[in-house]
Amino acid sequence: MATPLTGFVLTGGKSSRMGSDKAMLRLPGGETLVEHALALVSSIASEVRLLGARQKYAGLAWAGEIVEDLYLDRGPLAGIHAGLKGSSTELNLVLAVDMPAVTSSLLRYLIGRAEASQALVVVPDVGGRQQPLCAIYRKDFYRIAEQALAQNRNKVNAAFVAASTLVLTEPELAAAGFRAGLFRNLNTEEEWKNFSAQ
Repeated sequence: MATPLTGFVLTGGKSSRMGSDKAMLRLPGGETLVEHALALVSSIASEVRLLGARQKYAGLAWAGEIVEDLYLDRGPLAGIHAGLKGSSTELNLVLAVDMPAVTSSLLRYLIGRAEASQALVVVPDVGGRQQPLCAIYRKDFYRIAEQALAQNRNKVNAAFVAASTLVLTEPELAAAGFRAGLFRNLNTEEEWKNFSAQ
């Protein structure tokens, strides 16, 4: 029997480098980035929630719960904190809305690695950078996140405790069949145009 899992789609902040709300950008097939991410996570998780502003995304054709930050304007860590604090499952998937190349098989691989470990966080490391917005978190990570936010430390990676973090290296991911490009995120209009043109 599969481990119960809550999936969170992180809508992101102001999208200032994109110039518009990237969650609402439309992929060549017609669905928005947020619709794509919700469908992907729904294929994996027993429960799916959206991390973002309720007023902004209330009009989505999606009946799930929208979870708002408890610490406002503090970036992704605040979204992860709010999601985990209200989660009823031990394992939780967090996926940023601006990573449309991520596949269900990659997410299943991350979940499998989390199920086989006791790590609070299972995070890929690609191109020398950890990918905390495509990662698995145990519920108790919210306590660490809350402490960091209370001390005005807002960087997600900085909240990771080495002893309880399982880092999946690029060679491991490549050996499992997952190329680095799957983790590409879209922050600028140019990155979006390049992705859409493929």
